Amino acid sequence: MDGYAVESLEFFRVVDEVVSYAMSSEGAERLRGQGFFYSEDEIADELELVSEWRFLMEQGLPVSGAFPDIGEVLEAAQKPGMVLSLDDLCAVMLFFKEISRLRSVLVSAEAVERLRALAGSVYDFSFEYEFFSRYLEFPPAVREDALPELAEIRQSMRRISAEIERIASSYLKNPSLEGAFNSLVPTQREGRTVLAVVSSRRSLVKGIVHEVSDSGATCFIEPFEIVEQNNLLVSEQNRYKEVVNKLFAELTERLRAVLPELNDARDVLGRLDAAYAKARYGVVHDCVPASPGSRFAGKALRHPLLGSSCVPVDFEFDENSRICVLSGANAGGKTVFLKTLGLCVLMHQFGMEVPAGEGTVLPVCSSVHVALGDEQSLDNALSTFSAYAKRLAEILSACRGGELVLLDELGSGTDPQEGGALSVAVLEELRARGAFVLATTHVDYLKVYASSTPGVFNASVNFDERDFKPLFTITRGLPGMSYALVIARRMGVPDSVVCAAEGILAEGGSEFSALLRRVQERETELSELAKKLEEREKALAAIEMELAERLERVKERERVLRREGLVELRSFLAEVRREREALVKRLREAEKALNARAMQNGEYFSERKAGETDSGSYDSKKGDVGRDVSRGVYSAENDTLRFGRETGTAAVDSEDYAAFMGLAKRLEARLEKEEQALSAERLPSKTSDFSVGMRVIHRLTGRTGEIVGRDKKGWVVLFGSLKMVIPASDLRGAGESEKIKQESVKVLVEADMDSAVPQVLDVRGMRLEEALMEVSAYIERAAVAGLRELAIVHGTGAGVLQKGIGDFLRTNPIVESFDFARPEEGGFGKTLVHLKF
Repeated sequence: MDGYAVESLEFFRVVDEVVSYAMSSEGAERLRGQGFFYSEDEIADELELVSEWRFLMEQGLPVSGAFPDIGEVLEAAQKPGMVLSLDDLCAVMLFFKEISRLRSVLVSAEAVERLRALAGSVYDFSFEYEFFSRYLEFPPAVREDALPELAEIRQSMRRISAEIERIASSYLKNPSLEGAFNSLVPTQREGRTVLAVVSSRRSLVKGIVHEVSDSGATCFIEPFEIVEQNNLLVSEQNRYKEVVNKLFAELTERLRAVLPELNDARDVLGRLDAAYAKARYGVVHDCVPASPGSRFAGKALRHPLLGSSCVPVDFEFDENSRICVLSGANAGGKTVFLKTLGLCVLMHQFGMEVPAGEGTVLPVCSSVHVALGDEQSLDNALSTFSAYAKRLAEILSACRGGELVLLDELGSGTDPQEGGALSVAVLEELRARGAFVLATTHVDYLKVYASSTPGVFNASVNFDERDFKPLFTITRGLPGMSYALVIARRMGVPDSVVCAAEGILAEGGSEFSALLRRVQERETELSELAKKLEEREKALAAIEMELAERLERVKERERVLRREGLVELRSFLAEVRREREALVKRLREAEKALNARAMQNGEYFSERKAGETDSGSYDSKKGDVGRDVSRGVYSAENDTLRFGRETGTAAVDSEDYAAFMGLAKRLEARLEKEEQALSAERLPSKTSDFSVGMRVIHRLTGRTGEIVGRDKKGWVVLFGSLKMVIPASDLRGAGESEKIKQESVKVLVEADMDSAVPQVLDVRGMRLEEALMEVSAYIERAAVAGLRELAIVHGTGAGVLQKGIGDFLRTNPIVESFDFARPEEGGFGKTLVHLKF
């Protein structure tokens, strides 16, 4: 990257702020020593780390820390025989603590694969921290309770110190020595307790003179009675130091054992911390990651050094264009935008998010070159134009293709015609070399060139003539006016001078300026009209979407009602069939009874005939026997008719039954066909129609939720605080105007709908397929009606219905749980169902 451009754009100020967010010296050093990335993969790799850090920050995880700088400490520890000090060892202990904590947080974090992998590569120093913290503590000190010998020495030192204080106090409070001391408080000299004695009375205190004050008025004397105690104290202090030094030597050796792991950990920490600092910068400045692409497209670009006062600017290069000539009013923001674009490119290729809106696209540039308007150099005796020309020469010699060249005030500082011609030649050369160029100018020659040259386009910064202030917005496709006379009048130039200038300009016939003004006025009108049309289109789109959603809800309501009607019709048909079969069964039983009665009568007739034959009077009584048989048959027929009246029908023959069964089959076929048509109307959604984060509507309940995951059985949908796995066929996309409902379920039918849904469904006597259809429709109706607790009576029998219904309920997404009823309520023959809604 061109060093002059990096300095001119003040990128170092951005880096300084990023460094201030680093947790460690390792991260700060990496940021200051890091270069720029020149491939999309490298940039994407760094931005992925930054993005994962931002995710953790948004989750509120404790990711920040305070890492001490242990670089010099580790260098010292590498020297053989070197024993680290208490402060150095405590710094290492704190590093062990922080790196272990950070490693633990990142390794256990979710959805941050890159950070987890990097943190997992760090050696776990938790054991080293526990060992060090056993003997050291903060503020830096030795834990005397961890070493019995140190505790003993400390107790001895306290005892000796108390004795020294007692002896010194006896001197200071001795009435015979009153007035012999300049201070009634003992003091220290070279680690020994002494008394401040008046020089003229020093003979009263026998001892060793350690020091005399500068004025000579005070002598610091160690009485002979204290000398021995001071000697004992110094001896104990030396013992204390020996034990502590032995401990420090042991801890230093422990540190040397993990030096390779520590150096590796510091390298990884530098990588992690650099990305962390970039993420913090992105949060503070509301940055977003720029997307790779072949042309510049900035959405709400902001200068990172201007803070909240900066006005966001939208700007993009035309398709197949690599050179933009930006013109417009003085102080209209041209130079600021030029620097903004340059800084955003540098930040992007530094692996940072950029202060812009979503959808910003920044190509990867081989370099960034800058030539600012005021390049005057007094040191090199160069005028403004000479210095600018020198900078142009350096840029042209460096460009090989793929660079971003930012040229401020191109063509100014010299004769307008010569400057314009030179500027066009420079732009043509850069275009031929394949560079991206953003050039600001006031030269009409360049504006005409941009309007008539393929691959080059005009753009202008907008200016409010009524309020005399820049708007800091950019219009592509139009050159801009300089508004020099307007600004001059605004800045206080005498009105007579400005009027004279306007007259001179009018006499000169500046047709281009007049045409430009008319074009800008027309562009303003068209822009306002376009805004109004856009607002109307948005309003119409919203209305259209609302109507479509209403239509869908009406269709859904119609489907629900039709399904309910089909369920009721199927239930009615099943009930009629059961009643018909019961009647046939009872009639068959009556037929059996009739046959038995006839048989009894036949036996009676046979017996009577045999008796008459034996007595020889068969012929005479033949007529009576016949009448008896007739009466028996008549009685049986009457029994049959009476049974028919009791059951509600006189008789059912095989033809009637066959006709009924045919009608039932035709009705079932018609029902099945209608259900298939209803299912086709629902237009089941495909799995590919949905994605995580999409808002959807559950077709059966009308409730709106958000897809939060994928399951082998369907999509995991969050309804308020309830998660459910729903097949794609039972979902449909929610419109943009739909709000995710966190409240209760929205039912698509009237409030009294639950009164039409019974609490108990009886499927006894049905085939398994028929029973499952009844159960499925029953559960759907109950869910629509808002019922939560249901009961299904299936009986025990061979267990076919019991098992089949259980398997169905187990896979139904609306069912929360189910179990058999209590023995007194039906036991294994009845299943209680709890729905999720």
